[in-house]
Amino acid sequence: MPLHGKIALPIVLVGVVLLSPGWKDAALAYVNRTYGLGLSLNAPWWVGAACVLLGGTIVLIGHLTSSGKFAGQFVAIRHQSFRPLTTPLPPGALPRMMRGRKVVTYDCDQSNFLSLGAFDPVGAIRQQQRMITELTGILKADSSSALGY
Repeated sequence: MPLHGKIALPIVLVGVVLLSPGWKDAALAYVNRTYGLGLSLNAPWWVGAACVLLGGTIVLIGHLTSSGKFAGQFVAIRHQSFRPLTTPLPPGALPRMMRGRKVVTYDCDQSNFLSLGAFDPVGAIRQQQRMITELTGILKADSSSALGY
């Protein structure tokens, strides 16, 4: 849940509880009995309406200002065989939900292990293992990262 949702949800719930007397009385009676607070059971209705409006405003502002930006990054693994990749990954190539993320690309080129008379499958595997180690480190450091191939 985004931060604006975590802030707005409790405010809206308090507003709803204050607007419906049965819920309000039950909740305040429970809190009074449990913690011995001596809270008044006569809160005016407009306090609940104000809480609902405030929470709704926070959700609306948060939704409009976030514009789909997500924390984290998009780790793109681009595999190239014997034809080199000539351009960087364009942001438009990402799914719409991922476009607000920072793009980190890993180009995997193993043609030098398997061309021009060279045949080094062990070297190709070592390169893959190094990339897996790097990707594991990224995912551990930022659990909100997305991975694409």
